[in-house]
Amino acid sequence: MIASHNSWSYLSPRRIWMYLVAPFSRCQSKSIDGQLALGVRMFDMRIKILGSKVYLAHGLMEFEITPMLADLVKIRDIEGCSIRILLENRNPDDDSVKIFQKTVASLKAQYPTIQWFGGHGAHGSDWCRHYVCLLPSPSYAEDHASVSARGLWRILPRIYAICSNKKIKGTSHDLPVMIDFVEL
Repeated sequence: MIASHNSWSYLSPRRIWMYLVAPFSRCQSKSIDGQLALGVRMFDMRIKILGSKVYLAHGLMEFEITPMLADLVKIRDIEGCSIRILLENRNPDDDSVKIFQKTVASLKAQYPTIQWFGGHGAHGSDWCRHYVCLLPSPSYAEDHASVSARGLWRILPRIYAICSNKKIKGTSHDLPVMIDFVEL
């Protein structure tokens, strides 16, 4: 099974200047409908807390959360879907962590047919040990996404996907494989 890395990064950024970093932060170009049509059943959601407001995010790009809520209704109705949810803030304060915890609890309650996992920071920080809502994780392989690549591949997810996805998809995997640009 193919899983999508940074599944909502196809959305339009919430600020104009964020388009400048899109080549480095965008990991998907297909909507969730498009990803579902390609057989994706495992998704990757990154949440960023700014003040008291919740956004989807990846790196410096932030996205409004409203489109994701409509997508969750579609995902909820498909059997066997799971979503990894991570906090994208690099050094969150206590209030941000509390808002993230509430967000995770709310999403789990509203969409109980989705298997939620993760529930920690996207960046291996010390604060992770303070987060008390870690969710059990199914097995999956993330080492095929650009995030695990070296050098320039790491910062150019589309180029990495163009060069790597065909080989990755052609290899048999026992676990779901989380990749960038699932259509390539």
